[in-house]
Amino acid sequence: MPPSSSASFASNPFKYSEVLSDRAELVGRDEAIADIESHLFCESPRSVNLHGAMRLGKSSLLKYFETQAVNIAQANHLGTWVVTGVSLKDAECRTVGGFHRRLLRDLAEQSVVRANPTIADGVSKAIAAIDQDSTQDGRSLEQVLALLRDAGWRWLICLDDFEDAMDHPEAFGMDFYDGWRNRAQNYRVLLLVASRRDVEIYSREKKITSDFFSILQKVSLSPLNRAAAETLLSCPWAGAGLNDEEKAAALKWVKQPEGYEPELLQKAGHYLWRARHEGKTIDWARQKFLEQTRPVKLPSEPQPGQGKEIFAAIVGPFKTVGQFVQWLAAKKDGIQSTLWGVVTVILLSCIAVGWLKPPQVQGVIKSVMDLLDRPSEPSNEK
Repeated sequence: MPPSSSASFASNPFKYSEVLSDRAELVGRDEAIADIESHLFCESPRSVNLHGAMRLGKSSLLKYFETQAVNIAQANHLGTWVVTGVSLKDAECRTVGGFHRRLLRDLAEQSVVRANPTIADGVSKAIAAIDQDSTQDGRSLEQVLALLRDAGWRWLICLDDFEDAMDHPEAFGMDFYDGWRNRAQNYRVLLLVASRRDVEIYSREKKITSDFFSILQKVSLSPLNRAAAETLLSCPWAGAGLNDEEKAAALKWVKQPEGYEPELLQKAGHYLWRARHEGKTIDWARQKFLEQTRPVKLPSEPQPGQGKEIFAAIVGPFKTVGQFVQWLAAKKDGIQSTLWGVVTVILLSCIAVGWLKPPQVQGVIKSVMDLLDRPSEPSNEK
């Protein structure tokens, strides 16, 4: 008798809906971790922008450094570090004042801060000052940074979803970025900034002119290669993962042109693990995976009705398929046939990549038909 559903949930090593922080679970990310460490934990540390598409594990890497940076600093004899983390998507971080308040509140909760009366008192006063005037330009925050600098401490701030600030210039103006450039240069504060795109490139598109973006060292995150994907599905952190048949299924479902997204691998592994331990089939796991993966479009999974839509877009202007075939036959000779063939290929390509919808295609086809049916103008050449 297969184990109960609750039992398989409890022992399931695949965690697609969680932010991971265990180094063993961050499969295929050794190079990215080493790059970030080389910038942060050195004699002249520099802030970092970790960028990459969604579902690649940026939040998990930030969580890893949020939990491990103090230990790494101690191992490298870099003195006292304090680490906090926040997402710019959080409701209380929608303004500069709210963001600064959140940073200071998180700082106040750190055990090393609570154990130092001078710094703890300075943080409390800074929070109170922001509560009284949330529009101030960061003076209270900088007073705390001065206390940390005088004590020889370093503050690492892990900032997730940084593009959220860049998408709201009405709340985060130029002074916000220039202020953090000055703090990074004049105080012992480091930023580990995660974003979907390189923030320096994104800042140019958003017309945000600040030297802040140039001080960030860039670390790019890419999908996993096949070897790393297979390792993840083997669950080395749990001692046992998927069998060969299950791995092959997961790799097929998740494969993208660029590689394999860790979150999708975790999701596929989660349902394949459940299927085996609950006595269900791989087809059941696949269906559950697809249900949870929408609206992500998997190349290996045709979109429902897509073929019918393309067919209807082409044949739509005609009352019957027979009329469509007869019209094509009448246009088979000469340049008309060539033109129609080129237009057909272009239209099908536009539908495939999502540039055009079937109703738009019908309009284009009608226009081409009118052009081909129009009598030729007599030539003036002799």
